Amino acid sequence: MGLAIWQRIVAGLIAASICLIAAVLLWLFLSFFKEKPPVVPIININIFNYQDGLNQAPIAEVGKLFEDGRTRLAEKQFDFAIEKFTLATQLETDHKKLGALNLQIGICHYEQQHFLKAAEFYSAALSQASQANDKEGQASALGNLANTYLFRPEPNDAIQGMNVIQAVKYYNESLQIFTKEEYPTQYATAQNNLGLAYIDLPAQTLQQRAENIRKAIEYYKAALEIFTKDKYPIQYAAAQNNLGDACTDLPAQTLQQRAENIRKAIECYKTALKIRKKNGYPIDYAGTQNNLGFTYITLPEETSQQHAENIQKAIECYKAALKIYTKDEYPIDYAGTQNNLGFAYITLPEEIAQQRAENILKAIEYYKAALEIFKKNWYPIQYANTQNNLGAAYTDLPAKTPQQRADNIRKAIECYNAALEIYKDGYPIEYANTQNNLKAAHTYLPKEGN
Repeated sequence: MGLAIWQRIVAGLIAASICLIAAVLLWLFLSFFKEKPPVVPIININIFNYQDGLNQAPIAEVGKLFEDGRTRLAEKQFDFAIEKFTLATQLETDHKKLGALNLQIGICHYEQQHFLKAAEFYSAALSQASQANDKEGQASALGNLANTYLFRPEPNDAIQGMNVIQAVKYYNESLQIFTKEEYPTQYATAQNNLGLAYIDLPAQTLQQRAENIRKAIEYYKAALEIFTKDKYPIQYAAAQNNLGDACTDLPAQTLQQRAENIRKAIECYKTALKIRKKNGYPIDYAGTQNNLGFTYITLPEETSQQHAENIQKAIECYKAALKIYTKDEYPIDYAGTQNNLGFAYITLPEEIAQQRAENILKAIEYYKAALEIFKKNWYPIQYANTQNNLGAAYTDLPAKTPQQRADNIRKAIECYNAALEIYKDGYPIEYANTQNNLKAAHTYLPKEGN
């Protein structure tokens, strides 16, 4: 005897529900396990961690939730921390403490690089602190809000530039409260962060760029008046590293000035590395090693032997960084350092053609390693830069036969064309340079019939 109509309908509904659940589970599985771009690390900028004594809040439950939230935040369990802080805001009525709680929620989002969401809570913190006339809370919210403007992703350089200008405005407003005498550590933090902002501040001319970087140097030096090696070693090392970056970026009118700037940068990085030891601060150590490697490559020298020695030092620095920057744990830093290593081997002078070929082959391997992370859809500009570098390597690669030379040049042309696909939209200087590289490569190809 067959099933009744109602039984067949129920059975159909159950089957459909099972299919729907299976489809949802499959979608969740694919969404979770499909290949995703690694998270881009942010600069080690200082956060204004204002708490307003919440651990001793008059409402006992608020104090307990705050302590639980801080524990979760320290363990990087950000969602749980946000939950605790949010529950505390539902119990708290004091504007001053509500501002501090919103600041903590903002920090949780900021640490996850949810910069727009962080900005929402920092703005809420600023509003609450303003209602309470809490000057320290206001300045802390302004400083953290500025941080989000430095890092929020934007579609073009123009908008990014406006964000940096806004960040500078907020840092300066925070410094109206965070004076050197009354809030020395907060003052130094704001000075350090202002230096980072001025490094990225848009400039119409090379002279403006130089002026911005000189101001950044002044801000870092102001931070170092408070962040001394003995009292604040971590912040001291960070400011020294930032100062090295500024000296490296500072435009120079002569080769001698350039050399002086780079030597100052080397001194700053070496000073930072006295604190940033591999075992104690591995990520900071790797970052400064990477920076130091770049300075050695760009240091002008009088002889090719001195230049070769500097390149070898750079290679040592990059390899030291890669002991920390593993592909699985720090993919972006790993890829960037691989790209740097490739450039180092390309520029390493060798008198013997065989050694030159070996160095360029190493460079090619490093560039290819970088491209395993710098994929076109994820990191288009890094992808294009590395493709351009790879094209230059294939162009310079010595060959034993005309056929090998032609094969290398065809590979170079392929790389340049890949770079041009990215550069054609919004990167006129890079596009022009790569077009020149491409034209030169075509001249090296043997003519048909030869």
